[in-house]
Amino acid sequence: MTIKTIELSLDEIFSLAKTSLIKHGANEENADAVAHTVTNAERDGSISHGLFRIPGYIKALKSKKVDGSAKPTINEVTPV
Repeated sequence: MTIKTIELSLDEIFSLAKTSLIKHGANEENADAVAHTVTNAERDGSISHGLFRIPGYIKALKSKKVDGSAKPTINEVTPV
């Protein structure tokens, strides 16, 4: 089996990640944040935290284990 690879620009990586996440249930804000993180990981050579992660994120969105529209809040601020 031969695996074919293609080279993507950082803009293409960002767009692919964000579009895929939105298509599978993430809202714009969350998809944007994850796409930036994935793109930066690819840029920095940390491919295990780049596009490699997108299928797992999509699986979590599709299974409803993850709320793609979640908005974290801080309930209590402490000195530590």
